[in-house]
Amino acid sequence: MRDSVWLRRLASAKLALWLIGALIVMNLLSVLVPQRIVLGPNFESFVSDYPMLAGLTEFVGLSTVFTGWPIVVVAVLLAVNVTACTLLRILRRRGVVPVPRAVRADRVVTLGGVGPKAGAAFLDGARTLLQSRRWQIVSEAPNGIVARAGRIGFWGSMLLHASLLVLIVGGALTAITAFKGEMAITDGESVVDAREAYINVVDMPRIGPAFTGARISLDATEVKYEQEQVVSAVARMRGVDATGRIVNKNVRVNHPLDVAGKSYLLLNSGYAIAITVDTSATGAAPRVVRLSEETPYGWRDSFPLPPTTDGRQAELRFLATPVALEEGQPMPVEKFALTDPHLRAKLVVGGEEVWEGRLKPGETQQLGPGIALGFDGMRLWDRFLVRSEPARWISYVGFWMAVIGAAVRFAFPERRFAVVVGVVDGHEVADVIYRVRPWSGFEARADKELERSLLQLATGSAPSGPDAESSPSETE
Repeated sequence: MRDSVWLRRLASAKLALWLIGALIVMNLLSVLVPQRIVLGPNFESFVSDYPMLAGLTEFVGLSTVFTGWPIVVVAVLLAVNVTACTLLRILRRRGVVPVPRAVRADRVVTLGGVGPKAGAAFLDGARTLLQSRRWQIVSEAPNGIVARAGRIGFWGSMLLHASLLVLIVGGALTAITAFKGEMAITDGESVVDAREAYINVVDMPRIGPAFTGARISLDATEVKYEQEQVVSAVARMRGVDATGRIVNKNVRVNHPLDVAGKSYLLLNSGYAIAITVDTSATGAAPRVVRLSEETPYGWRDSFPLPPTTDGRQAELRFLATPVALEEGQPMPVEKFALTDPHLRAKLVVGGEEVWEGRLKPGETQQLGPGIALGFDGMRLWDRFLVRSEPARWISYVGFWMAVIGAAVRFAFPERRFAVVVGVVDGHEVADVIYRVRPWSGFEARADKELERSLLQLATGSAPSGPDAESSPSETE
């Protein structure tokens, strides 16, 4: 069967090398050029600082190398290349294998007999010898035969080719179905996996739902110290999916909670204060405030209050510490051991500080006419990286297919012997051609012995063993 010219071009190793080189260049560019998927919201600062450069990189797709058109084009071409290569190998294996010509021979020896009968007798003897060594005759012609061994290696090669396609498909499906975001949960809090529960969403799936509706609870966060070093940080969590299945787990770094196809990976922790703000307008309103900024002197944040009667903006500013500290005194190393929490608060109205004080858990202080602040206690909050990659298993299957296929391919290399009879310079000669892919394999010594036996059979001498010193005469 004649192969299509276009099929051979699409299956060429040169095209594969160019595509692999393009992937390497894309990896280098992703390091040199700021990537939107890596920087997230901070990418806008790059746009504002370097508008022309940012516009150019976005126009040519370099700011989204692994999520834009560059990776799509390379992945599609690589898939076409692998598919064409696989199809070409199958067609060549199933089709008639042409017998090589004498002028393409690796070794040319003059036949031991005279006339056509010598060539026919040599081919019969070669066929018998090859079959006795369990070689498969895959092609026969009046002037030659082709035999093959290592059939399992061929299927290992097919498995390796298929694994590349599976990896490409798995990577593409993972990219369009993946979810990535960040969630903050306070000790004792329970949230539902919905958009409002996330403080930041990085990746939204293009196919399939983004949120599961599972209920995620954080019972408590426990941090243990030994010699001023953290030896254990555990978040005791519970998840309930839509079917009612309950998952309890002590979440640690690199040991996430897995619920409803999502993993909740512990990143870091901070302080949360339970306060009660009592105003004449709203009454007593208990709430939990997560303090977002860590400083050497404690965790701080602000809390807005309703405007005053004269329209001035008002807010509370907090600084929480795990123990009682003096002004300007840094926090201890064991900052997550809340042994004696204290809260310093300031009331700011219209940009002016009108009250400042310090509270212990259970204390309430009057900040001014018609407003009081109660400090109910302090706890920890945890930030989680939430990921969902429902198609990732396809890539894992492709990886193990590649491992098994490569192992089989190298353990059982595909070998071929072509034996041809022809006439060169008026002499009847025999050609013995040996080919092996991808390496000589563990049968190299046996194949060398078989090659010597075929050459000796052609010259009419008795076959010798693998250690024989004699060799047939050769002509160029």
